[in-house]
Amino acid sequence: MRFFVIAVTLFSVACDAAVTDAQEETCADSAVKQQLMQARATLHSQKKEEPDESDVKMKCPWHQTEGKGCHGGRAPLCSNGEESWSCNKGKKGRRLQCPCFLPYMCAQPACGEDGTDYCCEPNCDKLGGLRPCEGEQEEQPVGEPTKPPEQIPPTPAPLPPLKWMGENPKGTLGVCEGDCDKDSGCAGKLKCFQRDGYATPPGCDGIGKEGYDYCYDPDTLGLPSLKNVAVNPKKPVAACSGDCDSDKNCEKGLVCYQRSGTTDVPGCQGAGKKDWDYCIEPVTELSDKGINPGTTIEECLGDCDKDSQCVGSLKCFQRDEFEPVPGCDGQGAEGWDYCYDPDKA
Repeated sequence: MRFFVIAVTLFSVACDAAVTDAQEETCADSAVKQQLMQARATLHSQKKEEPDESDVKMKCPWHQTEGKGCHGGRAPLCSNGEESWSCNKGKKGRRLQCPCFLPYMCAQPACGEDGTDYCCEPNCDKLGGLRPCEGEQEEQPVGEPTKPPEQIPPTPAPLPPLKWMGENPKGTLGVCEGDCDKDSGCAGKLKCFQRDGYATPPGCDGIGKEGYDYCYDPDTLGLPSLKNVAVNPKKPVAACSGDCDSDKNCEKGLVCYQRSGTTDVPGCQGAGKKDWDYCIEPVTELSDKGINPGTTIEECLGDCDKDSQCVGSLKCFQRDEFEPVPGCDGQGAEGWDYCYDPDKA
Protein backbone atom coordinates (compact mmCIF):
# COMPACT_ATOMS: atom_id res chain seq x y z
CA MET A 1 0.00 0.00 0.00
CA ARG A 2 2.91 2.38 0.79
CA PHE A 3 4.36 1.79 -2.68
CA PHE A 4 0.98 2.70 -4.19
CA VAL A 5 0.89 6.02 -2.23
CA ILE A 6 4.42 6.96 -3.36
CA ALA A 7 3.63 6.08 -6.99
CA VAL A 8 0.42 8.13 -6.97
CA THR A 9 2.26 11.07 -5.34
CA LEU A 10 5.00 11.08 -7.99
CA PHE A 11 2.40 10.77 -10.71
CA SER A 12 0.47 13.74 -9.24
CA VAL A 13 3.62 15.91 -9.15
CA ALA A 14 4.28 15.13 -12.83
CA CYS A 15 0.73 16.06 -13.76
CA ASP A 16 0.85 19.26 -11.73
CA ALA A 17 3.77 20.33 -13.95
CA ALA A 18 1.69 19.94 -17.15
CA VAL A 19 1.28 23.25 -18.99
CA THR A 20 -1.22 22.49 -21.75
CA ASP A 21 -4.89 21.48 -21.63
CA ALA A 22 -4.14 18.31 -23.63
CA GLN A 23 -1.44 17.25 -21.21
CA GLU A 24 -3.76 17.89 -18.22
CA GLU A 25 -6.53 15.76 -19.80
CA THR A 26 -4.08 12.93 -20.45
CA CYS A 27 -2.81 13.04 -16.87
CA ALA A 28 -6.37 13.00 -15.47
CA ASP A 29 -7.33 9.93 -17.56
CA SER A 30 -4.14 8.09 -16.60
CA ALA A 31 -4.69 8.83 -12.89
CA VAL A 32 -8.26 7.44 -12.98
CA LYS A 33 -7.07 4.28 -14.77
CA GLN A 34 -4.27 3.77 -12.24
CA GLN A 35 -6.66 4.15 -9.32
CA LEU A 36 -9.17 1.67 -10.83
CA MET A 37 -6.44 -0.91 -11.45
CA GLN A 38 -5.14 -0.54 -7.91
CA ALA A 39 -8.65 -0.83 -6.47
CA ARG A 40 -9.27 -4.08 -8.40
CA ALA A 41 -5.93 -5.49 -7.22
CA THR A 42 -6.74 -4.59 -3.60
CA LEU A 43 -10.19 -6.24 -3.77
CA HIS A 44 -8.73 -9.37 -5.38
CA SER A 45 -6.08 -9.57 -2.64
CA GLN A 46 -8.70 -9.19 0.11
CA LYS A 47 -10.90 -11.86 -1.47
CA LYS A 48 -8.01 -14.32 -1.52
CA GLU A 49 -7.40 -13.77 2.18
CA GLU A 50 -11.03 -14.72 3.02
CA PRO A 51 -11.44 -18.51 3.60
CA ASP A 52 -13.27 -20.43 0.89
CA GLU A 53 -16.57 -22.00 1.98
CA SER A 54 -15.30 -25.47 1.06
CA ASP A 55 -12.25 -24.90 3.30
CA VAL A 56 -14.46 -23.95 6.26
CA LYS A 57 -16.63 -27.05 5.93
CA MET A 58 -13.89 -29.67 5.92
CA LYS A 59 -15.37 -33.13 6.34
CA CYS A 60 -14.27 -36.76 6.30
CA PRO A 61 -15.51 -39.83 4.41
CA TRP A 62 -15.84 -41.70 7.72
CA HIS A 63 -18.09 -39.18 9.50
CA GLN A 64 -21.87 -39.70 9.66
CA THR A 65 -22.83 -36.67 7.54
CA GLU A 66 -25.08 -36.54 4.50
CA GLY A 67 -25.25 -40.34 4.41
CA LYS A 68 -21.60 -40.67 3.36
CA GLY A 69 -20.12 -41.88 6.63
CA CYS A 70 -20.59 -45.61 6.06
CA HIS A 71 -21.11 -47.96 3.13
CA GLY A 72 -23.30 -50.96 2.42
CA GLY A 73 -20.55 -53.57 2.20
CA ARG A 74 -19.68 -56.43 4.55
CA ALA A 75 -16.26 -55.13 5.64
CA PRO A 76 -14.48 -51.78 6.04
CA LEU A 77 -13.55 -49.97 2.83
CA CYS A 78 -9.82 -49.39 2.37
CA SER A 79 -8.39 -46.32 0.65
CA ASN A 80 -7.62 -48.35 -2.49
CA GLY A 81 -11.36 -49.07 -2.94
CA GLU A 82 -11.27 -52.70 -1.72
CA GLU A 83 -13.12 -54.13 1.30
CA SER A 84 -11.09 -55.80 4.05
CA TRP A 85 -10.97 -56.24 7.83
CA SER A 86 -7.18 -55.82 7.62
CA CYS A 87 -6.55 -52.83 5.37
CA ASN A 88 -3.08 -52.02 6.71
CA LYS A 89 -1.80 -55.59 6.96
CA GLY A 90 -3.13 -56.35 3.48
CA LYS A 91 -1.35 -53.24 2.13
CA LYS A 92 -4.65 -51.81 0.89
CA GLY A 93 -4.16 -48.44 2.57
CA ARG A 94 -5.93 -47.29 5.71
CA ARG A 95 -9.60 -47.77 6.54
CA LEU A 96 -11.65 -45.07 4.84
CA GLN A 97 -15.23 -46.08 5.69
CA CYS A 98 -16.95 -48.56 8.00
CA PRO A 99 -19.78 -50.93 6.98
CA CYS A 100 -23.15 -49.50 8.00
CA PHE A 101 -23.86 -52.28 10.54
CA LEU A 102 -20.81 -50.93 12.48
CA PRO A 103 -20.97 -47.34 11.22
CA TYR A 104 -18.65 -45.34 13.48
CA MET A 105 -14.90 -45.16 12.90
CA CYS A 106 -13.07 -44.63 16.18
CA ALA A 107 -9.99 -42.55 16.89
CA GLN A 108 -8.02 -45.45 18.39
CA PRO A 109 -6.29 -47.71 15.82
CA ALA A 110 -6.57 -51.00 17.69
CA CYS A 111 -8.32 -53.32 15.24
CA GLY A 112 -7.53 -55.50 12.23
CA GLU A 113 -5.29 -58.54 12.30
CA ASP A 114 -2.27 -56.48 13.35
CA GLY A 115 -4.09 -53.94 15.57
CA THR A 116 -3.21 -50.96 13.37
CA ASP A 117 -6.59 -50.30 11.71
CA TYR A 118 -9.07 -47.76 13.05
CA CYS A 119 -11.90 -49.64 14.81
CA CYS A 120 -15.45 -49.84 13.40
CA GLU A 121 -17.98 -49.99 16.24
CA PRO A 122 -21.63 -49.22 17.17
CA ASN A 123 -20.15 -46.38 19.27
CA CYS A 124 -16.65 -45.17 20.11
CA ASP A 125 -17.02 -44.22 23.80
CA LYS A 126 -14.25 -46.63 24.84
CA LEU A 127 -12.00 -46.10 21.83
CA GLY A 128 -11.16 -42.42 22.00
CA GLY A 129 -14.35 -41.10 20.40
CA LEU A 130 -14.82 -40.58 16.68
CA ARG A 131 -11.77 -40.44 14.45
CA PRO A 132 -10.93 -36.76 13.77
CA CYS A 133 -11.16 -35.29 10.28
CA GLU A 134 -7.40 -34.67 9.90
CA GLY A 135 -8.14 -32.09 7.20
CA GLU A 136 -9.65 -34.66 4.84
CA GLN A 137 -12.34 -33.51 2.41
CA GLU A 138 -15.47 -35.65 2.49
CA GLU A 139 -16.03 -37.49 -0.76
CA GLN A 140 -17.04 -40.92 -1.93
CA PRO A 141 -13.87 -43.11 -2.06
CA VAL A 142 -12.79 -44.95 -5.20
CA GLY A 143 -15.05 -47.83 -6.02
CA GLU A 144 -17.78 -46.84 -3.52
CA PRO A 145 -21.21 -47.44 -5.07
CA THR A 146 -23.70 -44.62 -4.70
CA LYS A 147 -27.33 -45.21 -3.77
CA PRO A 148 -30.02 -42.51 -3.91
CA PRO A 149 -31.78 -41.97 -0.55
CA GLU A 150 -35.15 -42.94 -2.04
CA GLN A 151 -33.83 -46.44 -2.81
CA ILE A 152 -32.79 -47.17 0.78
CA PRO A 153 -35.30 -49.71 2.19
CA PRO A 154 -37.30 -48.67 5.26
CA THR A 155 -36.02 -49.84 8.62
CA PRO A 156 -38.05 -52.85 9.80
CA ALA A 157 -39.84 -52.69 13.15
CA PRO A 158 -37.60 -53.99 15.96
CA LEU A 159 -38.25 -57.48 17.30
CA PRO A 160 -39.29 -57.84 20.95
CA PRO A 161 -36.26 -58.46 23.19
CA LEU A 162 -35.79 -61.60 25.26
CA LYS A 163 -37.04 -61.02 28.80
CA TRP A 164 -35.87 -63.04 31.78
CA MET A 165 -38.69 -63.77 34.27
CA GLY A 166 -36.67 -66.03 36.56
CA GLU A 167 -36.36 -69.79 37.00
CA ASN A 168 -39.70 -71.61 37.36
CA PRO A 169 -41.77 -68.39 37.12
CA LYS A 170 -45.36 -68.43 38.33
CA GLY A 171 -48.09 -68.45 35.70
CA THR A 172 -47.65 -68.67 31.93
CA LEU A 173 -45.16 -66.59 29.98
CA GLY A 174 -45.68 -64.22 27.07
CA VAL A 175 -43.83 -64.06 23.77
CA CYS A 176 -40.02 -63.89 24.14
CA GLU A 177 -40.25 -64.42 27.92
CA GLY A 178 -38.37 -67.14 29.81
CA ASP A 179 -37.48 -69.44 31.47
CA CYS A 180 -40.00 -72.00 30.21
CA ASP A 181 -39.58 -75.77 30.46
CA LYS A 182 -42.35 -76.93 28.10
CA ASP A 183 -45.09 -75.55 25.86
CA SER A 184 -47.64 -75.53 28.70
CA GLY A 185 -45.55 -72.90 30.43
CA CYS A 186 -46.29 -70.44 27.60
CA ALA A 187 -49.53 -68.49 27.15
CA GLY A 188 -52.08 -69.49 24.50
CA LYS A 189 -50.58 -71.00 21.33
CA LEU A 190 -47.04 -69.98 22.19
CA LYS A 191 -44.36 -72.66 22.22
CA CYS A 192 -41.30 -73.12 24.41
CA PHE A 193 -38.12 -72.74 22.36
CA GLN A 194 -35.64 -75.30 23.68
CA ARG A 195 -32.13 -74.09 23.01
CA ASP A 196 -28.44 -74.69 23.50
CA GLY A 197 -26.29 -71.75 24.50
CA TYR A 198 -27.48 -68.46 23.05
CA ALA A 199 -29.55 -69.63 20.06
CA THR A 200 -32.07 -66.85 19.34
CA PRO A 201 -35.75 -67.91 19.46
CA PRO A 202 -37.73 -67.11 16.29
CA GLY A 203 -39.26 -63.63 16.28
CA CYS A 204 -37.18 -62.40 19.23
CA ASP A 205 -34.06 -60.30 19.68
CA GLY A 206 -31.08 -60.63 22.02
CA ILE A 207 -29.17 -63.51 23.59
CA GLY A 208 -30.89 -63.84 26.97
CA LYS A 209 -29.45 -66.22 29.55
CA GLU A 210 -27.26 -69.04 28.25
CA GLY A 211 -29.06 -72.37 27.97
CA TYR A 212 -32.42 -71.10 29.20
CA ASP A 213 -35.58 -71.43 27.12
CA TYR A 214 -38.03 -68.76 25.93
CA CYS A 215 -41.59 -68.69 24.59
CA TYR A 216 -42.17 -67.82 20.93
CA ASP A 217 -45.10 -67.65 18.50
CA PRO A 218 -44.92 -70.45 15.88
CA ASP A 219 -48.01 -69.18 14.01
CA THR A 220 -46.14 -66.12 12.74
CA LEU A 221 -43.52 -68.30 11.07
CA GLY A 222 -45.61 -70.59 8.87
CA LEU A 223 -43.10 -73.42 9.41
CA PRO A 224 -43.74 -77.11 8.62
CA SER A 225 -44.01 -79.55 11.54
CA LEU A 226 -41.38 -82.19 12.24
CA LYS A 227 -42.20 -85.56 10.71
CA ASN A 228 -40.94 -88.85 12.13
CA VAL A 229 -40.21 -91.31 9.29
CA ALA A 230 -37.76 -93.92 10.56
CA VAL A 231 -34.36 -94.40 12.19
CA ASN A 232 -31.73 -94.18 9.42
CA PRO A 233 -34.38 -94.24 6.64
CA LYS A 234 -33.67 -96.31 3.51
CA LYS A 235 -34.66 -93.49 1.16
CA PRO A 236 -33.65 -89.81 1.46
CA VAL A 237 -36.29 -87.85 3.37
CA ALA A 238 -37.71 -84.35 2.88
CA ALA A 239 -37.16 -81.19 4.94
CA CYS A 240 -38.21 -81.42 8.61
CA SER A 241 -38.22 -85.24 8.39
CA GLY A 242 -36.08 -87.69 10.39
CA ASP A 243 -34.31 -89.58 11.79
CA CYS A 244 -31.20 -88.89 9.72
CA ASP A 245 -27.61 -89.73 10.60
CA SER A 246 -25.86 -87.78 7.83
CA ASP A 247 -26.61 -85.57 4.84
CA LYS A 248 -26.89 -88.73 2.71
CA ASN A 249 -30.19 -89.55 4.45
CA CYS A 250 -31.67 -86.24 3.20
CA GLU A 251 -33.02 -85.21 -0.18
CA LYS A 252 -30.67 -83.32 -2.49
CA GLY A 253 -29.79 -79.86 -1.20
CA LEU A 254 -30.74 -80.63 2.42
CA VAL A 255 -28.47 -81.26 5.41
CA CYS A 256 -28.93 -83.37 8.53
CA TYR A 257 -29.37 -81.20 11.62
CA GLN A 258 -27.75 -82.95 14.59
CA ARG A 259 -29.31 -82.25 17.95
CA SER A 260 -29.61 -83.43 21.56
CA GLY A 261 -32.91 -83.82 23.37
CA THR A 262 -35.73 -81.85 21.77
CA THR A 263 -33.74 -78.80 20.69
CA ASP A 264 -35.70 -76.74 18.14
CA VAL A 265 -34.87 -77.50 14.51
CA PRO A 266 -34.20 -74.45 12.26
CA GLY A 267 -37.00 -73.91 9.74
CA CYS A 268 -39.32 -76.44 11.40
CA GLN A 269 -41.72 -76.48 14.33
CA GLY A 270 -42.50 -79.08 16.94
CA ALA A 271 -40.47 -81.11 19.42
CA GLY A 272 -40.14 -84.30 17.37
CA LYS A 273 -38.61 -87.35 19.03
CA LYS A 274 -35.95 -86.93 21.68
CA ASP A 275 -32.41 -87.05 20.23
CA TRP A 276 -33.73 -87.58 16.68
CA ASP A 277 -32.03 -85.62 13.91
CA TYR A 278 -33.94 -83.98 11.08
CA CYS A 279 -33.23 -82.83 7.51
CA ILE A 280 -33.33 -79.07 6.95
CA GLU A 281 -32.50 -76.42 4.39
CA PRO A 282 -28.86 -75.34 4.90
CA VAL A 283 -28.62 -72.61 7.53
CA THR A 284 -27.03 -69.43 6.15
CA GLU A 285 -27.81 -67.00 9.00
CA LEU A 286 -25.16 -67.00 11.73
CA SER A 287 -26.64 -68.60 14.84
CA ASP A 288 -25.26 -69.34 18.30
CA LYS A 289 -25.31 -72.67 20.12
CA GLY A 290 -23.32 -71.42 23.09
CA ILE A 291 -19.70 -71.28 24.14
CA ASN A 292 -18.04 -74.70 23.74
CA PRO A 293 -21.23 -76.60 22.73
CA GLY A 294 -21.26 -80.25 23.74
CA THR A 295 -21.74 -81.62 20.21
CA THR A 296 -20.21 -80.90 16.82
CA ILE A 297 -22.03 -78.09 15.08
CA GLU A 298 -23.22 -77.36 11.57
CA GLU A 299 -22.42 -74.69 9.02
CA CYS A 300 -22.90 -71.05 10.17
CA LEU A 301 -23.26 -72.10 13.82
CA GLY A 302 -20.95 -71.12 16.68
CA ASP A 303 -19.12 -70.75 18.97
CA CYS A 304 -16.35 -73.08 17.85
CA ASP A 305 -12.70 -72.99 18.89
CA LYS A 306 -11.19 -75.48 16.45
CA ASP A 307 -12.04 -77.42 13.28
CA SER A 308 -12.81 -80.63 15.17
CA GLN A 309 -15.86 -78.96 16.73
CA CYS A 310 -17.46 -78.61 13.28
CA VAL A 311 -19.38 -81.34 11.43
CA GLY A 312 -17.57 -83.29 8.69
CA SER A 313 -15.23 -81.25 6.49
CA LEU A 314 -16.39 -77.90 7.89
CA LYS A 315 -13.78 -75.68 9.49
CA CYS A 316 -13.88 -73.12 12.30
CA PHE A 317 -13.68 -69.54 11.01
CA GLN A 318 -11.72 -67.47 13.56
CA ARG A 319 -12.70 -63.79 13.96
CA ASP A 320 -11.73 -60.77 16.03
CA GLU A 321 -14.82 -58.62 15.50
CA PHE A 322 -17.73 -59.01 13.07
CA GLU A 323 -15.79 -60.31 10.07
CA PRO A 324 -18.17 -61.93 7.52
CA VAL A 325 -18.11 -65.74 7.53
CA PRO A 326 -17.86 -67.34 4.03
CA GLY A 327 -21.19 -68.78 2.90
CA CYS A 328 -23.10 -67.30 5.86
CA ASP A 329 -25.27 -64.22 6.42
CA GLY A 330 -25.60 -61.90 9.41
CA GLN A 331 -22.98 -60.64 11.85
CA GLY A 332 -23.40 -63.04 14.80
CA ALA A 333 -21.83 -62.26 18.18
CA GLU A 334 -18.73 -60.06 18.28
CA GLY A 335 -15.54 -62.12 18.33
CA TRP A 336 -17.36 -65.46 18.16
CA ASP A 337 -16.14 -68.11 15.73
CA TYR A 338 -18.42 -70.05 13.37
CA CYS A 339 -18.23 -73.26 11.34
CA TYR A 340 -18.04 -72.72 7.57
CA ASP A 341 -17.53 -74.61 4.33
CA PRO A 342 -13.98 -73.87 3.07
CA ASP A 343 -15.16 -74.51 -0.51
CA LYS A 344 -17.24 -71.33 -0.24
CA ALA A 345 -14.33 -69.14 0.89
